Amino acid sequence: VVATDVGDVEYMTGHLVKLAKPGDSVSLAQGVSDMLASSADSRTELGKKLYKRVSEHFSIEQMVQRYQQLYRNL
Repeated sequence: VVATDVGDVEYMTGHLVKLAKPGDSVSLAQGVSDMLASSADSRTELGKKLYKRVSEHFSIEQMVQRYQQLYRNL
């Protein structure tokens, strides 16, 4: 993942990736360069960590549970 620090991207990625500043093309290019320079193993490991985070925190099941809890609290 190479992304800019907008919205909830930092929260969603769980601080696992370095985010570029919005509107800073140099920072974004450096992020792409750093990612391309990293080893295949480290990219694979990062992908696994990010997949785990998204699966645990942002799945359909999680969303349904959060909405149900919200409705109960209302």
